[in-house]
Amino acid sequence: ADLLSSIPYSERIKIETFCELGLANAQMAEQLKRSPSTISYELSRCQPYQAELAQGDLINSEATFWHFVTLQTLTTF
Repeated sequence: ADLLSSIPYSERIKIETFCELGLANAQMAEQLKRSPSTISYELSRCQPYQAELAQGDLINSEATFWHFVTLQTLTTF
């Protein structure tokens, strides 16, 4: 179940910090109370690991959508 649960952005920031500090996956898992396999999966999302990029797709697609809607609204007046 741990692999399927979503990692919140706040934890992604911690993972990024742990990477910068040189912590091992097992240490990160212990700190976050997650399985080591969840940490490994999360780290595989981008290299070097960046919380913003790992969070990326959903935020970027929402931002792009709202930017498009705003532009369409402004240009129709």
